[in-house]
Amino acid sequence: MKNRIFSMLMLAFITLSLVSCDKGDDEVKPTFKQELTGTWDISSYKLEGSEYIGVLVEKASISFDAYTGPKGQFQQEVTFFGEEAATLEGAYAADETKREVTMDYEGDYITAKVTITNGKQMLFEAGNFLVIVATKR
Repeated sequence: MKNRIFSMLMLAFITLSLVSCDKGDDEVKPTFKQELTGTWDISSYKLEGSEYIGVLVEKASISFDAYTGPKGQFQQEVTFFGEEAATLEGAYAADETKREVTMDYEGDYITAKVTITNGKQMLFEAGNFLVIVATKR
């Protein structure tokens, strides 16, 4: 009888030990800056309510380089129908708390609220002025 109780207690202990070793608890969620870093293919680019992708723009992407110092660098590539790709480059700063990005292109600044879903989908909203939907490569 004692042997049977001991065996049941050991089985319960081993079962609880295995459950507590679940690797899901150890995952570290990436920071906003880490999620933002990479190249994003733009599927919708609405400027003042007008869609540009598929109308004037054949394809577009935006890349955020990892921070090197107090800011990072971004590159936005746009291919208009029948033309070669044009590239805009500048610096960006990310606010981890507000989940906002401020981009500087030759002294023109734009600040946008950025929502990243599942690390792969981005919604970039600069008020009603500019709304971008993109997927990470």
